Amino acid sequence: MKTNVKTLAKILALSAGCSLVAMSHADNTIKFTGTVADTTCTATIDNGVTAIEMGTVSVADLKANTYSAAKSFSFTLTGCPTDAGALTKAKITFGGEADSYNSDYFKNQASVSPATNVAVAIFDNAGNLQKNNTEGSDVDISTGEATVPFTVKMAKSGAADPTKGPVSTTVTYNVTYY
Repeated sequence: MKTNVKTLAKILALSAGCSLVAMSHADNTIKFTGTVADTTCTATIDNGVTAIEMGTVSVADLKANTYSAAKSFSFTLTGCPTDAGALTKAKITFGGEADSYNSDYFKNQASVSPATNVAVAIFDNAGNLQKNNTEGSDVDISTGEATVPFTVKMAKSGAADPTKGPVSTTVTYNVTYY
């Protein structure tokens, strides 16, 4: 009889623990929200340019200074809705293959004799690094348009000295409205 009572007590204790575990997950929820707009802004880079030439920098300059000279480019957002209830802010996010030494930079993807220990870095107009896959600063689009200036630079990456060769990377961009 004692064995049956002990067994029954163990079964009750185990089943009580199982129901507590099941109950502890019952109130954990995630709510996903979004907005459907009639239109979004039209985004263009330097009047439709899809390739930006960063120029040539010497190995010595890149060794001495973490970055090359800046090359400017701009995003222009036009045709943004301005009616009542329209979203009035945007953020631009740059994404691409991360550099192996500094994941905030973009990897040099040149395929034929590429420069080594060199990556690509993008900065906003205030000089803030636009980190790979991280939203940038707020952009006011309440007037229906905005121009957002950026610069791109070659960046020394890694402990070793850079070597000569081509530098190329492909970066995608995403405009988030809110």
